[in-house]
Amino acid sequence: MGQSASDQSLKKQYNMCVRGAAFTPGQWAGNFATGLATWWDPQDGSIYKHEHPPLPQGVTPEGLAAKAERVLASNATARAFTDALVNQPNAFKAPDAQGKLSTYSKVMVVDHKESGFSGAIYMNENGHAVVFYPGMNGRSDPASVSADVVSYWQSEQGLVNNQAGRAQDLYVTAASMAKSVETVGMSLGTVHTNMLAGLYGAKGTNLSDIGLPPVYMTDESVKNIRNNIISMRVEGDAPPKFPVLNVGGYKDGFLFAGQVFGKTIDLQRPKDEEILKAVHDLTPQHNKYVDKSYPCEGGLEHLPQAYMVAQENNAAAKESPVLASTMKAMSALTN
Repeated sequence: MGQSASDQSLKKQYNMCVRGAAFTPGQWAGNFATGLATWWDPQDGSIYKHEHPPLPQGVTPEGLAAKAERVLASNATARAFTDALVNQPNAFKAPDAQGKLSTYSKVMVVDHKESGFSGAIYMNENGHAVVFYPGMNGRSDPASVSADVVSYWQSEQGLVNNQAGRAQDLYVTAASMAKSVETVGMSLGTVHTNMLAGLYGAKGTNLSDIGLPPVYMTDESVKNIRNNIISMRVEGDAPPKFPVLNVGGYKDGFLFAGQVFGKTIDLQRPKDEEILKAVHDLTPQHNKYVDKSYPCEGGLEHLPQAYMVAQENNAAAKESPVLASTMKAMSALTN
């Protein structure tokens, strides 16, 4: 079926295509070279090697597990993610599973360019914190994506990645100040959420899950992920492909702990125009961070806004009437 003139016009005006940042040829080549070097010798530049960083004194796995609680409605996590990591407002509203709205206020946002790590903590009026971990498309600086590439290949090659310490610190910070805490991760960020679930029983929702790094693959970690991680994937949002290298976790499945062992929810892919309208209405500033050299059909489904629309469509079809009504009302605020 052909696209209407209005759809084509919208796509041309808001040409949001693929995975997150507009790279110059030099940046693309630099990131590729960095990834290749890390794949070839992952221990070169590795901070932690095979040893996970210890918890701060006085913090225990049992204490962290006691704070873990899922409060956000699973079909509201992508909108919350988009608010927290794209818009970064001082506060936003989000529903729980029963449709009751809470106000989540910004506690802190972290952006460490040297390691590539970024994340945010928001907490509601009841003392419940959400820790957000973005993927590469959550970053606003294309040149710094090379640090994310390093962490990905370290994880894939069986090492503790260079972002693990800061990811753990952010979660510990949230748990220390909140009555309860949960995580929301996307793409590369799900490496951190799966790590935290595997080690400490953290409860979370993963969008575009790339799973648990092999270094953490134990029976206990797999059990923790099975009990605590909800994994969501929009149809067509496949993992990154490396046709030249074609090695490791994606091929043998080890990185898919959240997908294989956790609860998986498949979301119907929204139409291109639905995704583009969500970008335009909610995050028009995101335009400049997206690579326009790819056709839209090649990557729109990886955007957090695609997950937002897909979740809200899913809620309307499957969730409770109260929650669906609440989310429909929230969606109308941006239209």
